[in-house]
Amino acid sequence: MRNVAFVCIATMAVLCVSFSFSPYLYSQDIVAMVKRVKPAVVTVTSKNAFGLKDGEGSGFFITQNQVVTNYHVIEGASGISIMLNDSSEFPAKHILAQDSALDIAILEIDIPAKRHVTVLPLKTVLPEQGEKIYVVGSPLGFEQSVSDGIVSSVRVIKEYGTGKLIQFTAAISHGNSGSPLLDVNGNV
Repeated sequence: MRNVAFVCIATMAVLCVSFSFSPYLYSQDIVAMVKRVKPAVVTVTSKNAFGLKDGEGSGFFITQNQVVTNYHVIEGASGISIMLNDSSEFPAKHILAQDSALDIAILEIDIPAKRHVTVLPLKTVLPEQGEKIYVVGSPLGFEQSVSDGIVSSVRVIKEYGTGKLIQFTAAISHGNSGSPLLDVNGNV
């Protein structure tokens, strides 16, 4: 009987210790995820006909030479530059695709093949209501900033046809446009 009581007390102690460390372990997982995705997030700068900065937003790599951003970030730009997380800059070579109604654009940039970039994986299923999400971008020009929140809702908006809109609570400021919306695993 004494051994059974000892095993029960030892098991409860292990469970208490496990539960007390679980938020710490979870936060360490998020820290690791943010460190992993930050190299894929870029600052997108649009330039006017005089080569002067006209606007700024964020974007992220989906291939070695393709960056996704919001259309309104580059709309009407005479030139576009992409600044990586190490502050190196590359000009956008082409706008491969754009949709002003959905506010999305895919840019092609020339990055030397020997220079590896981090590409973010695209999640093929919609997030669940209440799911924890993260945004990494350049709000107000502060590159590589992180905000978090939850998915408030996933809605069908008739004006957008059959597509769905993800409503979320993460703080977004000027310059976050084009930032990836990430799940806890770093998937867009």
